[in-house]
Amino acid sequence: MNVIIFSKDRAMQLDLLIKSSPGGLVERVLWTASDNDFGNGYSILFADWSDIDYGIIDVQQSMNFKKDLLALMDDEEDYIMFLTDDDVFINPLPGLPELADDVACLSLRLNPNLPYCYTLNRPQKIPTMINNTWNWQAADADYGYPMSLDGHIFRTSDILPLLKKLDYTNPNELEGQLARHPINRPKMMCFDKSIIVNNPINRVQTVNNNRCGNVSAEELNKMWLAGRRIKLEPFIGIENNACHQEIPLEFE
Repeated sequence: MNVIIFSKDRAMQLDLLIKSSPGGLVERVLWTASDNDFGNGYSILFADWSDIDYGIIDVQQSMNFKKDLLALMDDEEDYIMFLTDDDVFINPLPGLPELADDVACLSLRLNPNLPYCYTLNRPQKIPTMINNTWNWQAADADYGYPMSLDGHIFRTSDILPLLKKLDYTNPNELEGQLARHPINRPKMMCFDKSIIVNNPINRVQTVNNNRCGNVSAEELNKMWLAGRRIKLEPFIGIENNACHQEIPLEFE
């Protein structure tokens, strides 16, 4: 499976994602830094993880995001998953089932009992499921949103033509375009537990005014440069009630 992580100004949070990731995943990181301090953070990160087999692409803001993303795509892999640097693996990744013909994606962030939608700040209706599979076209909120870049597994043959055809210059524009042009398969599926959770403690882009916490990316980067790291242990096995959930950070 091809795995591509999008990151901006969050070396410390990306470090947490990488160390939470299951063994055997080949993760390619597409990143950008707003200034030299954030860039230095990534230099330290990639030096720390130099023994991990993943490709690293240095994408400055003036470069062509779409071109660089397509260069990372591996059309020989049957499946592709995108992640963002504020995702964390909280449970082991089970063996991946083969997607049925009517299934658009396998969601690692959803599970059959998430009553709350963080991004909309309201309760959400949990759809009727058969074997953890449901009709997303008739579903509410997160359960009706198949084209997320936070831990949804797609067929490469479904997503690659969209990546080539659509117009976008950053991850937020890409997700917006995918949401407007979803894969033409009516169902989604998930596991019994969420495998990842998105920890939206800050926002580093200005494209969308997404709801988030107030933990400064600048302050986290200063801590990172000083040698501090986020503890992984408090995230493992956490019982989340939404696929986005603000989780306080502990440091080592």
